[in-house]
Amino acid sequence: WLAAELAVTYPERVSGLVLLNAAGLHVEGALIPDLAALTRERLTETVFHDPQAAEAYYQSRVRPEERLRQYRAMTTTALIAWNPWFDPKLQRRLRRVQCPTLALWAEHDRLIPPVYGEVYRDAIPGARLEILPDCGHMAPIERPVAVAEAIVRFVREALPDNAASE
Repeated sequence: WLAAELAVTYPERVSGLVLLNAAGLHVEGALIPDLAALTRERLTETVFHDPQAAEAYYQSRVRPEERLRQYRAMTTTALIAWNPWFDPKLQRRLRRVQCPTLALWAEHDRLIPPVYGEVYRDAIPGARLEILPDCGHMAPIERPVAVAEAIVRFVREALPDNAASE
């Protein structure tokens, strides 16, 4: 979402844009749940598709230092994105984006469902939407290789001059 805001505000500074399960828009009938109000079980169901990936994620964050880091990350998310989870002007300004754009979405994202990717794709000239199968909102954790491959493929196809410097 923040990357989309940058691409709208400073289009001359952005040569390529990847939006991965991005918030930032209001999509009628597809409200984003309030993360802070969810129980751990409901949060897990909302952001993960694979229960084993969720368990591994939580198990890797049991130390107090990790829990504090996670709390700080949630606090930052709340400061940036809470109420509303969208910029009411962004959707109509997305037509200003001038760079190749990939909307990369998780098939089973129950936090920010794939319809948001469709709206981004339709609002940004020339944007394309790619759906990552068998993962939820936490796609970089559930399917890190698939996420990386999709981004590398996009860079190679849409930004061939930059691909050499990967």
